[in-house]
Amino acid sequence: MRSVAPGNALHPADILRCLWTEFRVRTVLHEGGPRLFGPFLKVGLADELFLTIAPQVAGRNGPVARPGFVTDVAFAPENAPWAELQSLRIAGSHLFLRLSFRRHLPVAVRDTVQHSASWWPIPEQSGRDSAIE
Repeated sequence: MRSVAPGNALHPADILRCLWTEFRVRTVLHEGGPRLFGPFLKVGLADELFLTIAPQVAGRNGPVARPGFVTDVAFAPENAPWAELQSLRIAGSHLFLRLSFRRHLPVAVRDTVQHSASWWPIPEQSGRDSAIE
């Protein structure tokens, strides 16, 4: 295990490089939270996003700071990451989305990002009413 001094942020590419060179990790499931996910999204190192939408509304008020989807990264409309829907599943009133970012990266980012993940094609229609693919 390694630690980084508070206030010393690591670049997402350095994290992935370390995982690859020292541990031969080829696939990373990112569950680091909004402060860590934002920089990965900003530099184009997030291939996919699995997003669950629950039928409950949460708000913010007062001095309690709750992070949003990403923290410490701002995206202007003209350079905000766009995703392509790969699949949608429904369970009760919950929606489970699988989104892909790789096809929508700006050319400059797409050409410089090295990744070894392979694309999963959209599965054939399963015939189930509970899945839209």
